[in-house]
Amino acid sequence: MINSDGNNERRLTNKAGYDSGAKFSPYGKQIAFYGSNESNQWDVYLMDRDGTNLYNLTNDIIECYSPSWSPDGEWLVYTAGRKGNYNIWKINLKSKERIQLTKTDGRNESPVWKK
Repeated sequence: MINSDGNNERRLTNKAGYDSGAKFSPYGKQIAFYGSNESNQWDVYLMDRDGTNLYNLTNDIIECYSPSWSPDGEWLVYTAGRKGNYNIWKINLKSKERIQLTKTDGRNESPVWKK
């Protein structure tokens, strides 16, 4: 994270692997992003805006990436799949309920919410 004037640069994640695609929650309290773990598995993670309370939200055996927040901050949509077949899913942040939104061959990627 960095201030808008370019000062106060600070790293928020220190977990093993690569992290990308960070998105602030609608109220700015949390950050969703995707990253790899020690096993080179890609998952969607949540953390507080200061980098604390890191949590692997998807913890799945398939690749999960490109999270996008619902306008009310209660859901994330994301891309999940493997071997060239990726679909769009959503997950409720409280209940962890997952719902598959697309079911096609090929790549459905980079979902976003429309307000």
